[in-house]
Amino acid sequence: MKTVLTLAGCIALGLPCFGQESVPVQWVLTASAESGSPVAPGSEVSAQLDARIEPGWHIYSLHEEPGGPTAMKIGVPAGSPFAISGDVDAPRPESAADPGFGIVTNFYTSKVRLSVPLRSTRKGAGTVTVDVEYQACNRETCLRPAVEHLTAPVTKTERQR
Repeated sequence: MKTVLTLAGCIALGLPCFGQESVPVQWVLTASAESGSPVAPGSEVSAQLDARIEPGWHIYSLHEEPGGPTAMKIGVPAGSPFAISGDVDAPRPESAADPGFGIVTNFYTSKVRLSVPLRSTRKGAGTVTVDVEYQACNRETCLRPAVEHLTAPVTKTERQR
């Protein structure tokens, strides 16, 4: 009964319960190719990763100095029918001295879109899975690095007129 009361108290107060951490970043993955799905082997697929970051929080960029926060890493899981085929395109991050790490860090606030070039490695691939490792911090604390496993169907690229 004590556990039920504790859980009810946490919920009523809007607090995380039993060691849960808040999740200040929401990720969305979309993917498209000229052919749509399924994708032929060797075909290029454009994947877009969108992150919405709660006010007061930030996530670190793809490039950070040693001894600092965990840099963002983007990959595809082993056995995936896709491989990353080039550099991830990311907007220029903000930079500032970070008193928590004692170095200048590079980070994003509010929202960020990253473009991930992929190539199909086998016949019939129609769903993309991308893993994003990242670290979120605010002025008081840093959360442990987290990995998001995101999946999206490959849709047909719309032609520009």
